[in-house]
Amino acid sequence: MLVEEIDADTIERFMGRPRRGGITPSPATQDRDRIAISTFYKYLISRGLVVDNPVANVGVPKVRNRQPKAIPDDVWTQLWSADLAREDRVWLGLSCFAGLRRRELVSVGPRHFVLDTATINHLERKGGGTYPVEYGEMAKVISNGL
Repeated sequence: MLVEEIDADTIERFMGRPRRGGITPSPATQDRDRIAISTFYKYLISRGLVVDNPVANVGVPKVRNRQPKAIPDDVWTQLWSADLAREDRVWLGLSCFAGLRRRELVSVGPRHFVLDTATINHLERKGGGTYPVEYGEMAKVISNGL
């Protein structure tokens, strides 16, 4: 065995270690660590350096992936119900319904829209990806005036 054996308790202590400034990591941060360590162990197993993945026995922290609303529902309703030009409603819809960020909004142009598939293609997204953004459902909402 070329790699020292590590047990689940050691991994759990590592995941729960204080971070910069002595801050206790959130469950999501601990889960991200768990996934990274597990992936590393899968690599070690594929190379024949270890036999087991001790992460299988690690307690998994409960992650609450509840995204806060950007604005309260009553404010959103007031904004969407305002007398907006169609162009403004499109930009608002692309950001709120399709999830485009500010930098993406100012970069999008007619060349990115594929009308047959109702997608925005070849638009560089956060992180450098260019995966398509579906806008068909959003367009129906806008055309119906919500």
